[in-house]
Amino acid sequence: MTNEILSAQVLLEKSGISLLDAARLVRNILDAFPQGSNIAPIQFCSKIIDMGKRHIRSKEMRLAEGFSLYL
Repeated sequence: MTNEILSAQVLLEKSGISLLDAARLVRNILDAFPQGSNIAPIQFCSKIIDMGKRHIRSKEMRLAEGFSLYL
């Protein structure tokens, strides 16, 4: 196995997510990647993840708490 695969397995080992599952998740994100975009695929993945994290946080906290984060 290559160092890249071994490193990926180490990063995922305690998450309960297999390397194949991680690849499927990335592929699903990239299926929404707009053609002709001027950002790299990894940047798009990062934006999608950040957006999801913000969405989850907004569901877990009161509006006033969220608003104070943006001040």
